[in-house]
Amino acid sequence: MFLLSMILTFTLIGAGIGAMFFLFVVIFKFAFVTGLKLFLAIPTAIVIALLIVASCHAHSVTDDICTGEQLTEEEMQYLIDYYTAIHPDSALNHSEMAKVFIKASVESQIDPIVLFCIQGIECGWGSQRNPYSIMTGYYLGDDFNEEIINGAVWIKENFYDAGQTSLYSMNHGGNHSYADPSSTSWEKMIASEISFNRKRLARYRDEKASDI
Repeated sequence: MFLLSMILTFTLIGAGIGAMFFLFVVIFKFAFVTGLKLFLAIPTAIVIALLIVASCHAHSVTDDICTGEQLTEEEMQYLIDYYTAIHPDSALNHSEMAKVFIKASVESQIDPIVLFCIQGIECGWGSQRNPYSIMTGYYLGDDFNEEIINGAVWIKENFYDAGQTSLYSMNHGGNHSYADPSSTSWEKMIASEISFNRKRLARYRDEKASDI
């Protein structure tokens, strides 16, 4: 039984989930002590493992938006390509867009995936002129690219630096709200997109690593 747990553990380690070691050991030891049938212990362990793996890339609405996450241009473009394939007329669909989001992230210190997903929810993935739907009474740049960069800095200065450091607090804290404070749908939609894109990025990185 212990040997089986080791085999399953190292299989998961091969997939980049070494933390599952103790989980399997504990579950199989519990099965041995209590007499829990092996055919019940195995699926139980697998389900718990999958839940933990799924949570690894999940973004909570209370997570800090300045995570220090850094992406290469190639990685950022990979995320963008998914949406431009669906919306070919999008303002996102040009060769410089990956550089724009990375520059916006560097200048604002906000996670590039967070910026990308706020933009996506607010302006339909590049279908509108104002990428973050910032209601300042004027445009924050001469074109869509400048607005992504200047808008990111505006969010940092007007929300993050004011103590509204998460999606939730941006909408429900401080002296102003980014969207409708009577609802939590705004931050939940963006958090869902962030989680989705982080999972895509993780798969992409795994694929690139396996090619080396």
